[in-house]
Amino acid sequence: AAAREEGSDYLTWNDIQACVDQVNSTIQEEHERIAAIGLINEALDEGDLQKTMAALQNPAAKLTDIDPSLAQHYYDILQEARREKAH
Repeated sequence: AAAREEGSDYLTWNDIQACVDQVNSTIQEEHERIAAIGLINEALDEGDLQKTMAALQNPAAKLTDIDPSLAQHYYDILQEARREKAH
């Protein structure tokens, strides 16, 4: 029991729970990001500029500095990148 006293190398329940919570949060964020990227690709498949822009602005996608005035340019470049990736 003395080895488990404060200052030992053993993790407390709170330490373990904090790690579990951190992993769960990270995994949840990653799943949300994957879904958001799927929505971007779906919008591109549909050829829908407005839907593409909305998907790019989805906070779960974790994309920064999206400028709505450049929507057509983003769309064109993303479509070009998809065509290149397909070859």
